[in-house]
Amino acid sequence: GPLATALSDFVRRGGGLVIAVGNNVTAERYNGPLGGLLPAPLREPRAFAAPGEAGESTALPDTSLSLFQPFTRGGRAGFANVRWRRLFTLAPYEDTDQVRTLLRTEGGVPVLVERKVGAGRVMLLTGTVDLGWSDLPLQSVFMPFVQRLVAELGGEAGGGGERRSATVGDPVQIPLP
Repeated sequence: GPLATALSDFVRRGGGLVIAVGNNVTAERYNGPLGGLLPAPLREPRAFAAPGEAGESTALPDTSLSLFQPFTRGGRAGFANVRWRRLFTLAPYEDTDQVRTLLRTEGGVPVLVERKVGAGRVMLLTGTVDLGWSDLPLQSVFMPFVQRLVAELGGEAGGGGERRSATVGDPVQIPLP
């Protein structure tokens, strides 16, 4: 809530933002302050499998999209190995020039949805980036996918930016322009 206005202004001026969800996310708390940024309102999480079970497969991405072009010659099949045990559902929406689904499960549930906001873009990952809801971090596509996601949104993905050193669990403050 407290950062929603600053995030909105950042994106509208041309910034890129990735929003990922997880166990600490509630639809009401995100839809209110971040409603102007989300591609569609969040609904409730949907379970595909119990802990220890494989989960729902990810559909192969469209390599004509710039985000997935590097996976054209190799690696595209690695997305099918990503299994989702849980994903947030979204209110019904249609793909347009402003909102589009970039990645889905084999069953058609949105995994990554993009929205243009002003001069910038937001990408909503309807699952976690840790092992909580999927095995994404264990798959070979994880790091190249994260690097492409950052680069696609205009960020530095190659280590040329400012480096920060921190210990897991310690707070880190990063000033936003």
